[in-house]
Amino acid sequence: MEDKVEVLNGVALEAPVIPMAEVPVAMTEAEGIAAQRKREAGAYERIVALFECRAHWQNTVFKDSNDMLYGVLQGCYNLYADMTGKSVEASALRGALALLLKQRNIVVRESTHTMTKIVRCVFDGDRRRISAYSLALRAALDKSVPAEKLATFIYEAGGVEELRLGKPANSVSPADKAKQVKEAIKAKNIGVFDAAAVSGQLDQAAEGNMRILIATQDASAKFTINAIISSASALNAALVAYYSANKDSLKSDGSAKAESAKAVDEEALLEALAAEAASAQAA
Repeated sequence: MEDKVEVLNGVALEAPVIPMAEVPVAMTEAEGIAAQRKREAGAYERIVALFECRAHWQNTVFKDSNDMLYGVLQGCYNLYADMTGKSVEASALRGALALLLKQRNIVVRESTHTMTKIVRCVFDGDRRRISAYSLALRAALDKSVPAEKLATFIYEAGGVEELRLGKPANSVSPADKAKQVKEAIKAKNIGVFDAAAVSGQLDQAAEGNMRILIATQDASAKFTINAIISSASALNAALVAYYSANKDSLKSDGSAKAESAKAVDEEALLEALAAEAASAQAA
């Protein structure tokens, strides 16, 4: 069948070609690997660009202005946000960061915060400065500061160094955490354990002291005591860990005790005032 040709003012017009709808085609394994490599290459270049931006700042206007520094920090902040989640882009960024750290022989622990890893990669060198920038950015993370307000947040806090040195007004020291947990759990009695083999390993005169028992649970929910630890530092670490896992309930218990003490104080004051008034009336 021949195509129809329209004629307008004596000029033949060809029928427009209507493209077929594109049908998504599943990628082969090789194409998927190639696409991932392309993403990783782009992620790699993104981090390198931040490194070069930092180097330019340090070599030019370091002493005169913090504006460019805050721009680099905002880039680190945005990079961290883009690394979170399960998307292929986030995965590519995490892989690129790990590769750069390895290439630059930057040793980090598995437990090191990802923000610190980013800062170490971008601000290669001065550990004190790296620590300050990482703490400042993590402080912004804790307060859910939007990236576009990061510079304002740092300025209002008095600068990076103030954020590094500063502590929240309601922060609790490890020693206070351990003390608070000790007071809270002394009144609790989950169960009493008594065995001659264990008693023989303890200082019988150290009544009232806390110990750490390392135990293994069996299928019947019974425990086998594997070791007893008397170290004060180990005990404090365990108490601090308990605080971290149960801080909400500990805080509510503390608030209830404070309210109870306040009520007792108010009642005592009222009784004292009533007694004073009665004494004055009798006189």
